[in-house]
Amino acid sequence: MFEFLIVIAKAIFFMATYFVIVTGAGSIIKTKCPGQLRFVSYFLTGNLILILVFFISGSSFIGNIALGIKVFSIFGISMFIYNFRIMGFPTKLKLNKKDVFLLLFFLCIFSFHLLRNLMPVVAFDPQMYHFSLPVQYLSENRILPELKIPWSFYPPGSQFIYGTGFVLYGETGAKLINLVWGIMSFILIFILSKRFYPKQYIFTVGIFLSAPILGFANIKSGNENFEILAFMCFAYGLLYPKKLFRLIFISSLLLLFLKYTYLLLLPCIAIIIVLYQYAKRKKLYLKSFFIVIIAIIVFSPFLLRNLIMVGNPVYPVRNSLFSSLENHDVEGFGTTSLYEDYGLENNLYDYLKLPWNIVMGESSFNYEWNGVGFMLLIVFPVWLTLKGNQISSSRIFIIIGISYFVIWIIFMPHLIRFTLAGFSLMLFSVSACAQKLKKNKNVLYNVLIILFVCSITIYPNWPNYFSGKWRIIDLDVISCKIKPDKYLINSRDPLFNNNNYKFVTWVNNNFTGDKLYTSEECRPYYIRKSLELECIRWSQDSNFILKLQDVNEIKKMSRKTGVKYFVIQYIDGKIAWDILTHRVWGNLKVITDNFKVLHSSNEFMVIQI
Repeated sequence: MFEFLIVIAKAIFFMATYFVIVTGAGSIIKTKCPGQLRFVSYFLTGNLILILVFFISGSSFIGNIALGIKVFSIFGISMFIYNFRIMGFPTKLKLNKKDVFLLLFFLCIFSFHLLRNLMPVVAFDPQMYHFSLPVQYLSENRILPELKIPWSFYPPGSQFIYGTGFVLYGETGAKLINLVWGIMSFILIFILSKRFYPKQYIFTVGIFLSAPILGFANIKSGNENFEILAFMCFAYGLLYPKKLFRLIFISSLLLLFLKYTYLLLLPCIAIIIVLYQYAKRKKLYLKSFFIVIIAIIVFSPFLLRNLIMVGNPVYPVRNSLFSSLENHDVEGFGTTSLYEDYGLENNLYDYLKLPWNIVMGESSFNYEWNGVGFMLLIVFPVWLTLKGNQISSSRIFIIIGISYFVIWIIFMPHLIRFTLAGFSLMLFSVSACAQKLKKNKNVLYNVLIILFVCSITIYPNWPNYFSGKWRIIDLDVISCKIKPDKYLINSRDPLFNNNNYKFVTWVNNNFTGDKLYTSEECRPYYIRKSLELECIRWSQDSNFILKLQDVNEIKKMSRKTGVKYFVIQYIDGKIAWDILTHRVWGNLKVITDNFKVLHSSNEFMVIQI
């Protein structure tokens, strides 16, 4: 137990240290945000500065990322002490019964996700690039995208932030950084909802907490927590474009460093709000739109780099912002498609049932979304019927959330699972409904309370989180009494692929080559660093090698591409690549009959050409 408490204490200390560093660094740029939101603005600014420091430190001019981060940390702590009085922490905040309930709810969720993030990395995204790329950057002290790793051409913001965690506290630090952003998102939505709806804010905050992917997403959600906080700050800046133009610029630039899709979303949303404000106030505030354009111009060197290297400024987006993110010939692999997963066809009935299918269907936003989707599906149409002649901050927030979702649906429907930032703003509609119904003494208010209780108790499927069904938390692993590799090879975590880790273990212990191609999941994080691992699905040069039927052609392609070894992985005894691409594997027998099999098991097969 003592070892466990030490681990928890160190984790909390690191989270506090990271907050102090980035918030202190951000305070060098003063803001006009209200007092209680000032430290959130500084936190956002500090992370943007951190991204730039990480990038500059990894340039050929300096070539020492760890040194740059350590200098930045000293500077951040110094500035935090110096500017402590202007941080605007809500030290005099008076708590009522609703606040106590929400804080207790918060502590329960926080405790669970703290333990969850102290477990070994299991999800695909960090193993693929969120963690593997920062480790590579730190080991080589350089930041250069590589064609064999398409993910390295994505905006590098989240990788740089996770890399800072590796510098300060190793893998544990990288895992905990996501949780810090989740706490900041909770604080921001708590402050804003309490300001907009002082008597009914519990609805928005409670539902936000009930969906773990919104409140404290595990590393599996990659940079969604980063997006939620930055996008809420962007939306808040749009309320007061003259006063908070710095906040608009900083949040816009940070969002661009997180995901290419904001190249489309931010200008469109800015124009929508400008037009809405003009319709209500008869004044045209174009400043916010121009600030977004300036942020895109500042970000453009990264687009130019991609254009020069691969001929596509938003690589590995296949053709444009409106097409699949993947760089292979399987349309929409690994994403959620409106047309396939939600049964949308060209008839009116399918369009009418689409909201239900999206929120509650089998292909919905995974188990974390059920409570949120349930509330929005029932309450949001009610909010639309509530008429308000005056422009209000909360109404603009909800309109921004709607705009986010609608734009995404129109242009990027196969990426609907990434709309969490927009839905976070749409949650304000629940409190808006509650406030209006309560004021009018409408009986529907009692129904809303019942729905709210259901959404935070029944629909989130709490038993799967806290029971031993998935064994996603093991105190002996957290206390270092059980080694991570022993846990991983027997893990029942639904996010983890045991077969993949068995393949990784075999490769690390038995494979002596220097390059290995895999037919399926390319998760290099646990692979020894001296081995060059590449997935043939992402390789344009060798993507079609496994389609070849002729032995001589396979040997010819092997000489051309340098592919001497490759592994074929299985899921339930079937070839994984065949399942995921819905293709017939035509040449497996040809390969096994004519080439040397280094290893064969129920999980994978390693072949030498």
